[in-house]
Amino acid sequence: MPGWRKSLMPCLRGSEAQTLVEFAVACLILFPMIFGFIEICLAFYSYNFVSDAAREATRYAMVRGSTSCTNTPRLMDACPSPGVTQAEIQTYVQGLGFPGARNLTATATWLSAGTTLPKTWTACGNPNLCKLPGDEVQVQVRYNFPIGIPFWRITTIDFASKSTMVITQ
Repeated sequence: MPGWRKSLMPCLRGSEAQTLVEFAVACLILFPMIFGFIEICLAFYSYNFVSDAAREATRYAMVRGSTSCTNTPRLMDACPSPGVTQAEIQTYVQGLGFPGARNLTATATWLSAGTTLPKTWTACGNPNLCKLPGDEVQVQVRYNFPIGIPFWRITTIDFASKSTMVITQ
C-alpha cells in the first residue's frame, strides 16, 4: 500500500470505507425526502390557514354591515360607516397571526338578494348599497406558498379559498 494512502485513511479499512460511501449516497436521497416532507406539511398547514382566514374575514364583514353601529353599541368606537370596507378586511386578514399573513390578499364582494323565490344573488355595482342585513358578502383569500425542496426547482403554489355569509347587522 502506498504511503500517502495510508496516511489519509489510517483507520478506514475495506468495509468501513464502503459503509461511509453508502451512507453518503443514501443521504443524497434521504435528506431531500425529509425536507420535502416537511415542506409538504407546511403547504397543508398554509392551505388550512387560508381557508380559515377566508371564514374569519367573512364573519368579520358579516357582523359589520351598514346597521352594525345601531344594533351593537360596543362597535361604536370602531364603527364603519356605512359598513366595513375592502381595506379594513385586508388589514384584518393580514393581522390574523399566521407567519406569512402579510402576503395574504383578501378580496370582498357584496351581493344583493333578489326579490323572487328561490333567492338569487347579484353583484352590486355600489357595495355601499349592499351592506344591509339579508345581503351577502363573499371574501376570497389568496396566498402564494413558496416550495423550497432541495435539488428541486423553487416554485410557488397558489392557494385560494372563498367564503360566503349573509350579513346579519
